[in-house]
Amino acid sequence: MAKLRIIHYKINRKKSLLYTDRPFRIAMLADLHDNPIARDGGILRRHISRMEPDLIVCCGDMLTAKFGESHTRNALSLLEELSQRYPVYYVNGNHETRLAQMPERFPEADRGYFRSLSRMGVRLLNNATALIPIAGTKIALAGYEAALPQYGRIRRMLPDEQNFRENLGDPSEEYYTILLSHHPDFFDAAARWGADLVLSGHLHGGMVRLPFAGGVVGASLVPFPRYDRGKYLLPGKDGDCTMIVSAGLGDHTIPVRWNDPYELVILECGQ
Repeated sequence: MAKLRIIHYKINRKKSLLYTDRPFRIAMLADLHDNPIARDGGILRRHISRMEPDLIVCCGDMLTAKFGESHTRNALSLLEELSQRYPVYYVNGNHETRLAQMPERFPEADRGYFRSLSRMGVRLLNNATALIPIAGTKIALAGYEAALPQYGRIRRMLPDEQNFRENLGDPSEEYYTILLSHHPDFFDAAARWGADLVLSGHLHGGMVRLPFAGGVVGASLVPFPRYDRGKYLLPGKDGDCTMIVSAGLGDHTIPVRWNDPYELVILECGQ
């Protein structure tokens, strides 16, 4: 099993985040894939508790849905505990969308998993937005659920800004807009749409990381992906748009990681 690292990013480039009443923290979870690292009493739970986040965001693929089987036990156990202590917001990744849209392959599993999240009070943001005041700052937390063809490995249909607009409307200038979008390749369109901060995962950090070259291949099987892990900037509608890409907390199908530890991402927001 790969090691776990905790990585911190400072998020304070936008004017609206410079005047918070206090700094606040967001814990970002992505690509857990039901990893036993999430079990009760494990290191992941201890680190999250020690960070004392103001809220937790799940950026997709917390479970694994493949070959007619779904693996959800560790993910549900983790979210059950976290939702009792923190506000938890969740957007589907390709594995959750597959579970929901292919009931013939996953009988009863889709309804059971999402019912459990609802019972816990986890807020699903699949093409929806929650307005959250934190530390004197107006936060619009939006979640974009991509269609399965947008994850295609051969003929991929990337969204454009109009696709974001049709699913989420126009971002408000009064709010700092944080977009949960599982696939980092959607960053260009998200920046043009008007997101201030984009949180993504999906590529597992490139799985094998080479010095100076970065990740070799991600979940899309594209060699040397452009956005594999870390912090990126693009021009947006109102200054720079920032994207944070997590290397993820688990694996599936090809459990290979080299020079690529699991990541718990902590966002340190405001001054």
